[in-house]
Amino acid sequence: MDNRYYPGEAGMDDELRLKSARVWHRVMAAEETDDETDNKPMPVRKMQEEKTPMPMRTGCMDGSSEQSVQTVKRFILGELSDCHFYSRFAQCAPSRWASQRLMEISAEEGRHARKLIATYYLMTGMNYCPHHQAVCTPMPEYCDGLRMRFTEECQGAKSYLEAAEETDDMCMSEMFQNLAEDEYAHAKTLRDLLACEMKV
Repeated sequence: MDNRYYPGEAGMDDELRLKSARVWHRVMAAEETDDETDNKPMPVRKMQEEKTPMPMRTGCMDGSSEQSVQTVKRFILGELSDCHFYSRFAQCAPSRWASQRLMEISAEEGRHARKLIATYYLMTGMNYCPHHQAVCTPMPEYCDGLRMRFTEECQGAKSYLEAAEETDDMCMSEMFQNLAEDEYAHAKTLRDLLACEMKV
């Protein structure tokens, strides 16, 4: 016979005491089951299902995005145009030193164009060699030209950074960021050239 004490035992007749004991056994059994359930580890499958996958950049210059292909083509044309402009503008420089700085920028813009053309080939498997037709427009006055190009180089850097943010291609994003740094460096060189012409 169970000699344990159960709540409400005092003053009970045998029938009520028996019913109380049965209820108490069920309560205790339920509590023990709950404790065991709480201590059990979650099933591995359930934990895996609840994990949220981290977003990942996909591809590496695989050409899966038509928008990215068109963006690269646009940048190629821009770099070729800049390369041609600086080679002509260098002839307007007031000194050989200034002319050399402008020719260095021209050469770097040419390297940018070749890097982007290589990127286009990696993306599409096709050569993209646009025949840049030089438009012999009059060159601006030297200081005005430096000011104009400073603004355009800063805008070019901004465009590269925006492209780096928009693409899901981690390789292209890195390349665009590097090109943006170069464009800002060009802007700094142009500012320094302009500073040499300022009268104090």
